[in-house]
Amino acid sequence: AGKKACAYLEERGITPATAEEFFLGYAPDSWTGLVDLLQKKNLPLQAAEKSGLILRGDKGYYDRFRDRLLFPISTPQGRVAAFGGRLLGDGVPKYLNSPETPLFSKGRYLYGLFQAKEAIRREGRAVVVEGYMDLLQAHQAGFKNVVASLGTALTRDQARALKRYTDQAIIAFDADLAGQAATMRGLDILKESGLQVQVVTLPPGE
Repeated sequence: AGKKACAYLEERGITPATAEEFFLGYAPDSWTGLVDLLQKKNLPLQAAEKSGLILRGDKGYYDRFRDRLLFPISTPQGRVAAFGGRLLGDGVPKYLNSPETPLFSKGRYLYGLFQAKEAIRREGRAVVVEGYMDLLQAHQAGFKNVVASLGTALTRDQARALKRYTDQAIIAFDADLAGQAATMRGLDILKESGLQVQVVTLPPGE
């Protein structure tokens, strides 16, 4: 079932070693694949619903993530708190994150911080990109001090999380208008949190 996800990663230039380092996975194209597994293991469906893994409909529970490449979102200590999923077939939305839960608030987490924190400390600065694939490609290219903002504008909670590891941040968002606007907002938030900030200027279209 995971061959489609492997093919997508190969097409994007992501190696198996990188996929393993970031615990990438695949949610099969099934409405009840996870529901069936949870029931088989006698795990409570109500807890899975509360944690955002499954949903309840008129005909019972069904999987939230279907036919998606999955990116586990971890705490700085490496415990999985949520998932991001990139759709591999037709449909919308292209990217789907876990909902807000008792464990997970999107504006508090930085994707890849668990893998990046030692490099951030060592190099004395962090690079912030927008998305999952941006981060994976950066780490794979040797830039280990990179974190991602989960596709949202930077928040004060994310800035405070960075401040625990460094006093310097570099914003490397997309060169399009949305990326430029997010850069301006992020600049203010990072500076308000006591970080020195620089901005990477990318060529148009990059």
